[in-house]
Amino acid sequence: MGLANSTYFMFCDVGMSIGPLLVGFMIPFTGYRGMYEVVTAIAFVCIPLYFLLHGRKIARKDDDMIRSAPPR
Repeated sequence: MGLANSTYFMFCDVGMSIGPLLVGFMIPFTGYRGMYEVVTAIAFVCIPLYFLLHGRKIARKDDDMIRSAPPR
């Protein structure tokens, strides 16, 4: 549990420190409108990626818990 938490928070810190820097470098080339369009595109790409990598496991786990529950 400790390793998972530390890995998560490490990448969270790296993302919060490097993300604005990289996005800031885009502004002279794309302007603020282009920057927001790129960030929006990244977010929309991450939504199905999250579902493919993690969401199906959660849905399967919930289905298994429902099936194994005793009847009322």
